[in-house]
Amino acid sequence: MNCYFHNDVAGVTNCPSCGSALCRSCTDTSPVILDNKKLCCKCAKESLEEQLQKIRSQYFWAKIIVPINALLIYFLISVFLYSSPDVAIIPIWIIGGITGLPSSLSFFFSPDERTVDGIIIRIKEEKGILESCLVPLLFGFLFAPVFVLISLFRNSFLLYNGKSNIRLLEKQLASVKHFLADT
Repeated sequence: MNCYFHNDVAGVTNCPSCGSALCRSCTDTSPVILDNKKLCCKCAKESLEEQLQKIRSQYFWAKIIVPINALLIYFLISVFLYSSPDVAIIPIWIIGGITGLPSSLSFFFSPDERTVDGIIIRIKEEKGILESCLVPLLFGFLFAPVFVLISLFRNSFLLYNGKSNIRLLEKQLASVKHFLADT
């Protein structure tokens, strides 16, 4: 079977995604690997575009979430440090639980499950509303200040590496597009 992109060259392997035959030149050019096999340039282009869109979205939200989480942590620490000794830690933790709930919910619910339809599907697939929704909400509320810290570190890491990852994917995508334009 001949290469999908080069009809006069024999194929040495197949694309694991679409099954097209690929010659040595095509496998050497593709930057995307799936199941220890290189994708064809068409599938590689689609995969890189999806990855680029996902990383751009994560980078965008990290730019918003990091300052918010930093302010929440500053707020919790300042309330704790500057409150009078007779103020119990419980109200401070409750304030942290309320303010940190969005960060903690991101650990328990996928983006698809954060909608009403997603929650209904989750309730139907699991044992019921208690196990599928109330327990994660209660756990998230109780440990929300901890999740704010975790979210801050996770999103700071995304923010720190985001630009370089975007540039790398853009460079790989440009080389794949260039290869496709030449064939």
